Amino acid sequence: DDVRRDLALRYLADGKNGLRVVQLTDIHLGPWITLEYVHEALRMANALEPDLIVLTGDYVHRSKAYIEPVAKALTELRARIGVAGVLGNHDWWEDGSLARSAFGRAGIPLIDNSRRFVTPGRKLVAQASEGLCLAGVGDLWEDVVSFGEALGGVPASMPRLLLSHNPDAAEEPELVQGGYRVDLM
Repeated sequence: DDVRRDLALRYLADGKNGLRVVQLTDIHLGPWITLEYVHEALRMANALEPDLIVLTGDYVHRSKAYIEPVAKALTELRARIGVAGVLGNHDWWEDGSLARSAFGRAGIPLIDNSRRFVTPGRKLVAQASEGLCLAGVGDLWEDVVSFGEALGGVPASMPRLLLSHNPDAAEEPELVQGGYRVDLM
């Protein structure tokens, strides 16, 4: 579904106002979702002229044979700042290690239990002391979920966008009781 929302984030610097983020999730390339359908979804995402594209898992369904084709297709995504994602349970069920390798070859960073930063100059980088933190956690069912690795040590005044395939991660005790602030998940 095409859902659009305007959201205000605390601490977001003026240079990030109007930041357009497109999220794609549950692509499920497989026996019932064709590559042509995926390409159409990618064209629609690109037509939104995003600054940042976030991918939240379940790229494949029912076979690891779909991993390479979907990773290759995702290279068609065009965002002014960049693209990053996390894996979902279906990706792990088929072959999480192969998915990590395919995404690496495709140049799409997977940030499960890690993070990237959007700098004030609108670059996606591994380290920054100001800007926007784009963090990710592993899949709740099939991976390790480490909010400490994803959010630990982020400057207090920096806004944080957290990627997770499974929304139930928002209720995990490590997040709820750990003192980690998330501005948008």
